[in-house]
Amino acid sequence: MIYTLTLNPAIDLFIKTQQMAPNTVNRTDSYDVQANGKGVNVSCILKRRGVDNTALGVGAGFTLDYIADFLTQQGVPNHFYKDAGFTRINVFARVVTTDTEYKLVNPGPQISADTLNQLYQQLTTLGSDDWLCVSGSFAQGIAPVLFIKAGCIEPKKWIPVDH
Repeated sequence: MIYTLTLNPAIDLFIKTQQMAPNTVNRTDSYDVQANGKGVNVSCILKRRGVDNTALGVGAGFTLDYIADFLTQQGVPNHFYKDAGFTRINVFARVVTTDTEYKLVNPGPQISADTLNQLYQQLTTLGSDDWLCVSGSFAQGIAPVLFIKAGCIEPKKWIPVDH
């Protein structure tokens, strides 16, 4: 089985507006809301290509529920470990008259050691025929040592990818 791991999922809000002025209400022409995160995206692409996989990750609040529900609707089994707070919401605003885009990317929730331990316990259940695809940024509270710890599970299957 292929597993994807998203350590800082997000809901991305894309808006389009004719103009953007400071200190005033700016009305939008349209908007789109998308579940996101690098591992979430990998899971969706694999599913569309007919490859079964399971999405794993950490996050918080009703915003994490939105992402998990989206994956379920896409037919992707998923298990996210939930912490206090809210999974981040990013805003991408396209201003038509100036042909400009503003990207507001939030840091994400603080992930506790207890939540990370629960995730680690899940990772230790992966078998020798399983693959783990780790993608994206870290939420607050996640240190690279998680990868060292998780890498000890099945180090021969780690494939480094630079971005």
